[in-house]
Amino acid sequence: MKTGKLLWSDEFSNNGGPDPSKWHVMNVPQSPNNEKQYYKSSGNAECHNGILSITAKKENSGGKQYTSAKLISTKEFTYGVFEMKAKLPKGRGYCRNFL
Repeated sequence: MKTGKLLWSDEFSNNGGPDPSKWHVMNVPQSPNNEKQYYKSSGNAECHNGILSITAKKENSGGKQYTSAKLISTKEFTYGVFEMKAKLPKGRGYCRNFL
């Protein structure tokens, strides 16, 4: 049973890029983890029919072999309950904490 009040949400109901009033889509040329991907601020994160899709693409950008997207919410949180529904592919290098 959930308790408390909802402070922030996004249902990704817009079509196109993520809502800029709720998300910062980052340009990150240097990764602290020595990743092979360059996080671009456009073209890799799209919303359609209530679904946010983040797509990794094999393309050279920023000296990296792949591009992807990194989103940070515009709202900062210290404590709370976070809920999300996600579908992630299985494979090497994916975060398994959400499964």
